[in-house]
Amino acid sequence: MTLKQLRHRTGLTQEQVASALCAHQTTVYLWEHGQSKPSRPKRRRLAQLYGCTEQELAEAIIETQAERS
Repeated sequence: MTLKQLRHRTGLTQEQVASALCAHQTTVYLWEHGQSKPSRPKRRRLAQLYGCTEQELAEAIIETQAERS
């Protein structure tokens, strides 16, 4: 599962995620397209938002970057 799929599973928009993390929507876009990774503190909050473990989130980050290749 990718970061985008995790977000879609929760029904959140990129804007809602960005707002919850005090980040810019472009930042969430870059994460979802494997062009950057969220920082450790942001990963903790993302896992909470997406209702998954930090390990599941880490796997989603890896899957997202693998799709980009």
